[in-house]
Amino acid sequence: MSSYRVVSGHFMDDDKIKIFSDKNDLWTRTKTSGLSCLKNYLNDNSAKELGDITGLTADKFIFVKKDQQLISVNKTDQNFILRTTFALETKLADDKKIFGYYSLDVDKDADIIDDWLVFK
Repeated sequence: MSSYRVVSGHFMDDDKIKIFSDKNDLWTRTKTSGLSCLKNYLNDNSAKELGDITGLTADKFIFVKKDQQLISVNKTDQNFILRTTFALETKLADDKKIFGYYSLDVDKDADIIDDWLVFK
């Protein structure tokens, strides 16, 4: 289940965030972008910090809808940045779970501003 919340004031209520998100297919765009980012991360040997990654591939990660939130709001010109976040989970052969998240930030035109792949 996803949640919608405003961090900086009351610029958009939950319904307006959901409408904007649905209109721009942000959950799907975020998951697609996250999967691509994850594949690149695992393929370029950046994942050494995760420990033994034998057999770990992007398709073994589970994307779980977490939330959407306004992280920046400029009421004067009606600008905002909306962050859509998936939690990342996986089970490796030794039952070790890796937790992290992937977030995608878009502006009022649904143009991508930034993205984040984080492992905890």
